[in-house]
Amino acid sequence: VLPAVTNMLQSHATIRLLRIECEYIYHACNYNSSPPNWIKLAQHLYKTIFIHPSLEYVGINPGHATTPLLEDTLEDQKKTLIDRHRKELPHKPLPIVEFSGY
Repeated sequence: VLPAVTNMLQSHATIRLLRIECEYIYHACNYNSSPPNWIKLAQHLYKTIFIHPSLEYVGINPGHATTPLLEDTLEDQKKTLIDRHRKELPHKPLPIVEFSGY
């Protein structure tokens, strides 16, 4: 799911609002892939979000039985992402990235 969303954002420069449902990421993280690979995918998604030319809001619903992988990855790289955004897109407000659960 994460690579598909990243590719969609890279291919569509006019998206303003995005909602991502990640109901089963917990199972994917535990059974299909090692955590470092998922962290790399999440980092790439967040980099794409913060340098996207029109994205204003991203709502992420990580589901009720997930690990905090998406939230933790964003927190770990937030300062770097904000600095890069301000350097590359100084006149565009930062996108709002909000996590919600059930």
